[in-house]
Amino acid sequence: VQTTARGTAQIFPEQTVATVDSGIHAHVAVRPEHIQITPTSRMGQASHWWVEASDDGQFVIRLDAAPGQEVTFNWFVDARTAA
Repeated sequence: VQTTARGTAQIFPEQTVATVDSGIHAHVAVRPEHIQITPTSRMGQASHWWVEASDDGQFVIRLDAAPGQEVTFNWFVDARTAA
């Protein structure tokens, strides 16, 4: 059973959200506290970001405003403590 995963995500200049498929699916609940996000670029016109859990191992990275430039993130999920 896969319980950890890592990767990169990007949000394009006129968007405020990236949906990420972690590869960890229905057998493990992925919650925001299992997800580590590190911005790897400037945020442009956005000033804040946050993460939301979704279904089937997906999660969402949101910005408070369209950044006007591509914004990139590294992410890591560790759901070994999932209940």
